[in-house]
Amino acid sequence: MKSHQEQIVFKLMEEIKDGNVDIYPKSLQHIELCLNMCYASACKYAYAVGRKKPVLQISKSGLILAEFESAAEAGRKMGIKSDYITESIRGYNRRKTAGGYYWKYKEN
Repeated sequence: MKSHQEQIVFKLMEEIKDGNVDIYPKSLQHIELCLNMCYASACKYAYAVGRKKPVLQISKSGLILAEFESAAEAGRKMGIKSDYITESIRGYNRRKTAGGYYWKYKEN
């Protein structure tokens, strides 16, 4: 189902294409705003779907304790900032652990 903004954009586009509407600057600004909102929503969805990488929680002794769908999910469930988890996986800011655990992306 199309969002309200998408419905407005598609309706205006059809009317413009059919020549039923005179375009004033206010209408163009409205179309641009709606398109930007739709684009932002699509980008957020694509980012959320395509960017999830499963992560493994590993004890200091090297045992795999849990698997999470993403660093964000691990962070929510463990009460750790997901940024810290990804930093520990990638070694950013010299971070080796997050929340007292090692973290690693699951290999396929």
